[in-house]
Amino acid sequence: MAAEAVEELRSSLGDLLDRISRCDIDLAQRQLVEETTRRAAAEAAKERPNRIVLTGVLYAVGESVAGVASLATAVTASKDAVKAVFS
Repeated sequence: MAAEAVEELRSSLGDLLDRISRCDIDLAQRQLVEETTRRAAAEAAKERPNRIVLTGVLYAVGESVAGVASLATAVTASKDAVKAVFS
């Protein structure tokens, strides 16, 4: 697990949380999406993050924000960061 890849993942999740909180669009279940993304960030903060947990959480968040382009893009970036950490 490369330290740079893990840091990129953490940064990506932080960006996603920021975008969720600033989103102008009335995001259904915004609080739930934020809470779920925070769980992914907490997992990424661990010394040995769990790939399955991260992938599953980001899939769920991605499904929830699919109609919001800026958020969907941020979720995709986080998914790519997960792949980089575990490749």
